[in-house]
Amino acid sequence: MANSSRSVAALAVLALLSGCTTTAGPFVTNISGAGPGMLRIDKCEVEFTTWGYQHISTGECTSETVSIERVAPSTAPREK
Repeated sequence: MANSSRSVAALAVLALLSGCTTTAGPFVTNISGAGPGMLRIDKCEVEFTTWGYQHISTGECTSETVSIERVAPSTAPREK
């Protein structure tokens, strides 16, 4: 019976520890120019830790560069 109680206690501790950090995102954290017709977009995840003391920190971050194009306005007459 003692081994069974220890197993239940170990599983309870494991369940308690596994839910200590929550991750959300990614969220856009910065948009900047990356040369003519290009934008750099930085995104990061946010981590909230409840173990010990509550703490919010930046998680994994990524950057990507995208091209933007100017679209010429339509020259066709507008319908009324």
